[in-house]
Amino acid sequence: MKHDSPTSTFLTLRLHLHSVASAILHSDDEAEDALQELFVRTWQRPADKPGYYLNALRNICIDALRRRHASVEVDNVQIAQSEDTVERRDTIEHVRRIVESNLNGIVRKVFEMYVYDELDYDEISVRLGISVEAARTALSRARKTIRNKCEL
Repeated sequence: MKHDSPTSTFLTLRLHLHSVASAILHSDDEAEDALQELFVRTWQRPADKPGYYLNALRNICIDALRRRHASVEVDNVQIAQSEDTVERRDTIEHVRRIVESNLNGIVRKVFEMYVYDELDYDEISVRLGISVEAARTALSRARKTIRNKCEL
């Protein structure tokens, strides 16, 4: 079986990339997921430089850690409120109302894609036709708005 250059580069680096992802994520399963995502990305936009693969993998791992951190925070809130299901539902409904009434346009779309669809910044930027930095800024604004409204 003959491989094209980017695939050959990926396969050559695979073991090293896996060890890097495992070290960052502290999980072999999540490292495999990160490698799969990396392969798909490089298949769509081939690159022949090993540095590209390492940088892209690092970004994928950072996004995974951020999603994990966000999930842990949500789980902690759910555990803390599990004694009072009504209060928990009220809190979730309050956040939904904040999103619906205070987030508009691109900020709301980015927030929904990141939180509900669990997309990373790269995918959001492609789907919305904005830069990755614009997606991060929009999500930051959404979080700030929600935090401020929840404090009231």
